[in-house]
Parts: sequence; C-alpha cells; structure tokens
Amino acid sequence: MRELDQLVGAVDAVVATATSEKAQHEIAETLRVVSCQMNRLQAVIAEHTLAMERTGAHKATGHGSPAEFLKRECHYSGAQARSVLRSGTVLAESLPRTAEALKAGTITWPHATSLVRGVAALGPEEVSANEDKWINKVAVQSGPERLQRVLRARVHEKVPQAQSPVDQEGDAAKGISLRKLAKRGYEVHGFLPLDDGAVIEQAVSKLRSLENAPKDSDPIVAIADWWLRNPSGLQGQPGSDSRDHGLVELFGSAQTSVTAPTPFPTVRPSCDFDADPLASSSAKSLAIAKRDDDVTQTPRTDDRCRQPGCSAVPHWCDYHGTMDRLAYKLLTAA
Repeated sequence: MRELDQLVGAVDAVVATATSEKAQHEIAETLRVVSCQMNRLQAVIAEHTLAMERTGAHKATGHGSPAEFLKRECHYSGAQARSVLRSGTVLAESLPRTAEALKAGTITWPHATSLVRGVAALGPEEVSANEDKWINKVAVQSGPERLQRVLRARVHEKVPQAQSPVDQEGDAAKGISLRKLAKRGYEVHGFLPLDDGAVIEQAVSKLRSLENAPKDSDPIVAIADWWLRNPSGLQGQPGSDSRDHGLVELFGSAQTSVTAPTPFPTVRPSCDFDADPLASSSAKSLAIAKRDDDVTQTPRTDDRCRQPGCSAVPHWCDYHGTMDRLAYKLLTAA
C-alpha cells in the first residue's frame, strides 16, 4: 500500500538523522511529534485488530484469532494482544469520541485505556455521558494519572463497596503499609480514615521534638506504618470500641490481658497512668485495662524493648516507650 510505504519512508528518514546533528529545539520537536504519532498509530492498531476479528482476516494469514496474529506476527504478548482487541472493541462500540480524539492526537493511549476501564467499572452510559468533559477538561489539561484518579473517585462515589469481615481480615493479613519515597513524600497502601490521619499528624509533630529519637528514625513512618498495620485501625471507626481495643498494644511495648465476654472491651488509662506521655522518661508503668466489672493488671516481665529491630536490648528504650504512651493518649482521645 502506498500509504504504508510513505509511513515507512518517513520513519526511515527520522531514524537516519543523527541526534548529534539536531539543534535543541529540533530534538524537542522530534520528541513531541513522534510521541503524538505513536498514540495515533496505536488507535490504528486497535481499530484494525477489531476489523480483523469482524472480517476474519486473521484466517487468511493462517491464524486462529487476531490475538494469535499479534503474538505470532507482531511479537505481542498474550496479555497485550487481548488488551488491544478489548480496547478496540470498547472504543468502537461505546467511546466513539474517545476514539476520534485518539486518532487526532488530542489524547494519549493511556488516556483511552483509562476510559475503557471506566466503561467496565461504571457502565457505557455513565462514561459516555461524561466523555467530552473528561477528555477536554481532565485528560487534555492534566494527564492520564489525573484522569485515572477522577475515574476511581467516580467509581467509589457511584458504587460504594462494603467490605465483608472476611475481606477485612484478608486485607489485614496482607499487611497495610506506608513506604517512604526518596525526596518524594510517602506511598501508602491501605485504608486510613481521615480522623485517624489527623491523629497521626498530631503524633508526628510531637515525636519530631523528642531528643532521644534515633537519628535514622522517621516519625511519620514509625507511627503511620504501625497504625496502618493494626487491624483495629483498619476495621474500627473513630471513637468506637473496636478501634479503642488493642490501642495499648499498638506499638508492641505494653501488654494487656483482658478476659471479657464482649469481643471489644473499652480500654482506658488508670488513675496512676501518666497524663502527659512526654513528662517522664520512664516507660515501665503497668498497662491496665479497665472494664466496669473487672480490672486486670499485667506487669512487664522484663526490660526488653518490644519493638522488633530496636537496638535498645536488653535495656528499656525511652524512644519507643514514649511513643507508646503518646500514641495511647492521642489515639484514645480521638
């Protein structure tokens, strides 16, 4: 075909030109133009893959399906081949304006596939009704990441998914974590209620002022990671018994033994519990869990810091002990 010959010739000309021979503005323009054309060509690939399935053109080449053709002839992986066919089908049947914008180079292939996934999550009517707005005001002005966040927010808004206790236990078992990114903030995996985030913020500001904190310790990671990993933090609501239960054990230093007929007894500090966790350097107080009908006291059996990996062994660690009492006060007061 003449058009394909011209395309190949144009690509050959671009490839043959050495980057060292280009000025700075020419390098930038080459990147801009080639990136745009790649997205436009991706629309052509998706469209022709769908046409191959509908016309049976793959059979003429000796292949059982368009996906097999892409794997054998174009060196696609199986997942890539299926994704291209699925995206081409959705674009043609449910997102014609998205398909046209992709062909015109207005949006990118990641934009288009985000909307394709939105159709699966929200339905074709919902996405079609917002297609123009999401393309013109979100995709074009921001990027695929912003569009993906908008779609996810819309999914949660329209289809709130309530977790069963089994699912919640599974999430807790998998581990909910917070990881520090070098000079780029923090990456959180899991669920954290807004009220709990405010409590963590208070605790972080207090911990930053501790003089005996290890130099390599990050208070944000220390508190948020422990709180996120705590099953009661995941399942409980602010101020509820389910979240209060186990708060003394949150940082792994104070141990309580509560035997009660109710699954989530309310844990309260005793009258001799230090009201200000920063007022004393000693953290060897008894952990006392009070209920209306019983009081159980469990003294510490040794002076070992119970925070895994802490170097303050066998001596008591003021840093983690202070954190434990600080967390107890802040979290139970939330």
